[in-house]
Amino acid sequence: MKKMAAHGGFRLENRHIYAVVFFTALAALLLWLLWPQIANTVSGAASNKTLARCLTEKGVVMYGVDTCTHCIEQKEMFGKDFADINYVNCDFNQKSCHDRGITFYPVWSFGNSVLVGTQSLQTLADFAECEL
Repeated sequence: MKKMAAHGGFRLENRHIYAVVFFTALAALLLWLLWPQIANTVSGAASNKTLARCLTEKGVVMYGVDTCTHCIEQKEMFGKDFADINYVNCDFNQKSCHDRGITFYPVWSFGNSVLVGTQSLQTLADFAECEL
């Protein structure tokens, strides 16, 4: 950039203008392409919290252990909203899990019904008649 003596400011040369236009257009294109994913992530976070709260309010319980990869995967589907899930860690509540006959993980329990294994959020919503 060359300093302009009369105004005390800077003058952009043509190549700098082209670079600014190019990178602005590139940023706009990337935002346009990624917007559906960004919007789904934001709305998905809201629906995960709503689902987590609904499952807990309805009395749905997830049983699992810390070393179970499927349990970890299930928790990750809820993200930070998993804190709203009624979760029984069978590593620390062995008697409770044994009394329920739980030998595989994760297990989702709702009244006398159970789902074994990693479940989609839609399956869990349908299981407890919650909105997703």
